[in-house]
Formats: sequence, structure tokens, C-alpha cells
Amino acid sequence: MKYLFIFLVSLNVFYSSLAYAADCTTVKGTTVTISATCNNGLTIKKNGSHVTINSGVTVKDDEQAILTTTGSTNTTIINNGTIKATDNKYGIYNQGIITTIDNSGTITADKRTIENTSGSTITTITNSGTISATSGSGAIRNEGGSTIGSIINSRTISSTAPNAIRNTGGSTITTLTNSGTISNSITNNANDEITTLTNSGTISSTTKDTIINRGTIGTLTNTGTINASGAGDFDLSMGTNGTITTFNNSQGRSTSDPVTFENSLPTNYNVIVNSTSDYGQIEFSSVSGQTIFGVDSSSTLVGDTTYSSVVSGLTSGDIASGTSGTFVSGSARRDWTLENSSGNTWDLVVAADKNITPDTNSSVVTSTKPNVIAGINDLRSVIEVNFANMNTYDCDSFDKKNACLSFGGRYATINNPKTATNGLVLVAGYRFTNHLRVAGFYHHNLSHKTPASFKLRDKTPLVGALVVWNEKSNKLGFQIKVGNAYQRKSAELIRTVVGSSEEGKGYTDIEAQSYVAEFQYGYKTSDNVILKPYFAYLLSSVEQKGFTEIGVSSPLTFNSIKDSSVTVVGGMQFNIGLFSDLFLRGSLGVEHDLIHNVDRLEPSGINGLSTVSLDNNFNQTRPIVTFGFDNNLSPSKKISATFQYQELSYESKEETNFYIYYTIGL
Repeated sequence: MKYLFIFLVSLNVFYSSLAYAADCTTVKGTTVTISATCNNGLTIKKNGSHVTINSGVTVKDDEQAILTTTGSTNTTIINNGTIKATDNKYGIYNQGIITTIDNSGTITADKRTIENTSGSTITTITNSGTISATSGSGAIRNEGGSTIGSIINSRTISSTAPNAIRNTGGSTITTLTNSGTISNSITNNANDEITTLTNSGTISSTTKDTIINRGTIGTLTNTGTINASGAGDFDLSMGTNGTITTFNNSQGRSTSDPVTFENSLPTNYNVIVNSTSDYGQIEFSSVSGQTIFGVDSSSTLVGDTTYSSVVSGLTSGDIASGTSGTFVSGSARRDWTLENSSGNTWDLVVAADKNITPDTNSSVVTSTKPNVIAGINDLRSVIEVNFANMNTYDCDSFDKKNACLSFGGRYATINNPKTATNGLVLVAGYRFTNHLRVAGFYHHNLSHKTPASFKLRDKTPLVGALVVWNEKSNKLGFQIKVGNAYQRKSAELIRTVVGSSEEGKGYTDIEAQSYVAEFQYGYKTSDNVILKPYFAYLLSSVEQKGFTEIGVSSPLTFNSIKDSSVTVVGGMQFNIGLFSDLFLRGSLGVEHDLIHNVDRLEPSGINGLSTVSLDNNFNQTRPIVTFGFDNNLSPSKKISATFQYQELSYESKEETNFYIYYTIGL
């Protein structure tokens, strides 16, 4: 009985599949393969349905060959066979959400072949087969506030009458890409939008204008053929309110078939030049509005060349701007002008090549090099100010809990060119014994004021820690401090124009770190004066990451730059008691780099660029001077201020800063 039951169940499943192939009115499962011809159409109601058609779905008496209902979502239709509707019926009629229509077979109808209606959505239509209509209602029709994400055609979309593709009733086609053939016109009605239309194939019409736009087309790029073969018809016909924001075109010279265009001018028209015998030409007629002319960035221009009749049918008043410009490729700069040759005909005239390498080298030296140095100086100054003489960003006032907390603000400036930062500083300390303590700090810059060609912002705050050992509990005698610091910043570097060079913009990161050990000995020279000669040993590095410029025809690529130093610092700290609760303190010192290494700036991207040395104005020995006061509000509370002056490593630059902070012992 058990095996008989299994046999009967299997037989029923087999029979059901055969019956389904013969009677496929409604899709009941989520994954369905149709391998026999369905003669009575197909209705999809279930969400997430995946239908593969290997033979065919045909209909004569029903409204459509395939219907997706209002409640159906995420439907996929794969057609390897034939979907056919006759007697003025529909092929695929969508009232729901279709994720994918992938056609490598044939979809045909007497009325509308693919209808997307009443606020419905088709995410993607991919056609490598044939989608055809035998009426003018549309091979693909998007209407009633509906959306088609993308139409990708590599073979044939056709209609025996106009409107192979029709967008109407407040609807949107986001992307229409054609590398095959679309025959009998594309219509985009008023209040409708095609965001991007890209044609590398053929769009044609024998009975009407080829692209009829009464709505909005964002970007139209034509590297193929748009052709209206009817007498008096236009390749592109614009309605009264029709708008094309940008039209890029290469059709014209190579086939002696310029694009014909009537009515509202595109906001921007860019000619695409492939060679001296292959470039875009356009003939305007009955125009309104103005256009901005340009040369598309994909073009290949030849110096000392005239490209004839790139535009005809326009007066100088029809061209808002763009009658001259510059095109840069590699090391060659080519200046071009749009010149009126006769009547309303305009030629693109390209001047002889200019070699931009010398001026680009100059721009690297005069702007990129200073920007790199400014970044290194900025990061080195923060670290060296904090650790060179080890008298800031420390917290050494303690109370019963052996803890210390300090918070304040710091303002720092660097001259020539002037940069400035405003920062918030938090320092915390803990005392293990009267001889051993630790501290850590957090420095966040609230603002950076930098030259226009160089911008900085914190990517991480400046953070660090130190450990301190004192020989005596009153902090006299020998003291040893060891510490480290780290920070990372984001930088924007602008290479300014010099002569024929381009402006280049690059984004990168700069990070710095240091390790320091300081030895000092404190002693009293009188009741109110304490002197502390000190000696410090500092290891530090600053690294700017490599980057490639953006927004430029011939971008330069710059290598990573690492600056590393082994530095000794020596000097004298002092603390003078002015009153019982007010103390003057400061230090005089000198730092000297025993070892210094910095990479050369090595631009690439244009032949003949030179490497640039960064250390030709390096300052190996630098003085440090600080003055400040402590006002003791109580045994565990004080307010302090410190002013510091320091020469920096590069270009004889100087850094000054003012730091005011409040300390409380806990």
C-alpha cells in the first residue's frame, strides 16, 4: 500500500504538470516553467512569481497574453519562446510590480506589446530578441504615472506605426539604452521624463519624427544613428515645453547624415569628435530658447584642425555661451573656438597644440609642494608643541582619589601662508604613588582656517598618553617622562593654474605619530624659584597618502610622502612664585634633528614631469620659547595659560599658540 500511495502521488504530480501546460490561466506557484503552448493567456496574482516561457503563450479572445494583477509584486518573466496577442489585444499587461522582463524570444501584439499602466512599476526590461507591435499604440507603453527603471535593447523594438516606445500620462523611464534597433519613433509626452537616453545603435522612423519630446529628457547621448526618413520629418522634434538638458552627439560627418532638430533648443549641446572625419553635426530648424555649446569630454581633438559645419541653423543670439574652450589630453592643450563660417553655419576650430608639461611642473612646485609642506608642518607642529619640552597636556594636581582632570582650549597659527586652528583639549591623570603617575589627552580641532588651495579637517582627534616617574614626591630631583601621540587628518589639495596648466584637486589623508623620552632634574635656587634643565629624545613621522586628482582632463597622481625624524631637545624650564597663589613658568629650548628623511614629490600622469625636492628649505635646528602662569584657586584647583613660540621644520615657518585650561584634582 505504501508504494502504491507513492506511485499515485507521483502520477498525480506528473498529470498536474501536463494539465498546467495545457491550462495555464493562473499562476499558482512561485516558480513556473511553461514548455508547451498556452492558448488562453496567463494571469499572475502571486507575489514573487518567477515565470519562464520556453514555448509560447498566445491569446485571441482574452484581453492580454500575460496579465500581472494589482496585488502582484516582484514578478520575473523570462521569455525564451513566443508571447503573442492578436485581435487588437495586449502582450504583457502590468498592473503590479514586475522586477524583470528578460526577452530573448519574441513578444508581439496587435495593440500594445508591453503595457505598464496605472502607477505600476517595471524595474528592468532587457531585450535581446524582438518586441514588436502591429499598431501605433506602442511596442512598449509606459502610462498613467507608471515607472520603468531601465530598458536595455540590444536587438529589435519595433512598431508598424509611430510610437515603438511611448512614455505618457506623467510617467518616468529612468534609463533607456539602445545598442540595437528601435523603429518607428520614441515619444515622450508632456509631464513625462526620460532621465537618461543612450543610443549607440539605430533609432528610426519612416512615417514621423524619430524622437518626439514634449516632456523632459535629462541626458541624451547619441553615438549611433537617429534617422527620420520621411520627407520633412526631423530626427528630434521638440514640443512647446519639451526640454533636453544635455545632448551629446557624434552623428554627422562620417555618414553625411547630420542630426536634424526642431523647436526648443537643448540647454547644453556637446559635439563628440572621434576623428577628423568622424564627428557630430547638427542642423537646427525653427528654434526657440538658447543653448550652451561644448566639446564632449570623450572627444579626441587634433591640433591645428577645422571641423566644418558642426552646427548649422543658429545665430549668435541662439548660443548662450561656450564659443571657446580648452581641451586637454595628456601633455597637450588644445584651445578651440566655435566660429561662424557663413550664414548660420558654425565650425569648430582647434588651435595648434600647446605642451603643458613645463607649466604643469611649475604648478606642482608653486602650489602642490607648498600644500604638502603645509600639511606636514601642521601635523608636526601639533605633536612637537605637545611633547618637545613636555610641559603641556599634562595633569599633575591630585586629591584624595589620586585623579586629575583638565579641560581647556587651544588656538594655534602658522604664518606664510597663515593657517589657524581652534581646538578643545581634555587631559586626565592618575597617581599610583607619590613617584609614579600617568596621563592621557584628547585634542579635537573645532575649526581649521587654511588658504583656499589647502583644506584640513580632523579625521581622528589628536590623542596621546605619558608615564612619569619622579625621584621625590615634591617633584624635585630627577624626573623621567615617556609618551606618545597620534593624529590623522583629511586634506584637500588644489593645484592652481600656471600658464597653460590645469587646476587639479586631490583628496588624501595625513597621519602623524611620535614617541618621546624626556629627562630633567629640578632644583631650587631660592624659595620662589625652581629650575629644571631637561633633555628629550623624540622619534616622529608624518605621512601623506598618495592620491590622484579629480575633475581634470589630465589628472596627476602623487606618491605617498613620508617625513621621519630623530630629534634631540634641550633647554631649561623655570617656575617662579610671584605670590602665594600665582606662579610664572616657562622654558627656553632648542630642538635639533639628528636624522631627517623625507620622500621626494613624484607626480605622474603627463610625460616629462619632474620630481620635486621638499627639503631644500629644511630647518634642522629650531628654538622653542614658552611662557605661562598658574593661578592656584585651591590646593587641588588651578587655572593656567601658556603661550608658545616655535620655528617649524620647513620653509622658515613659525608657529605660535595660546592654551588656557582649568585643572581640578579629584
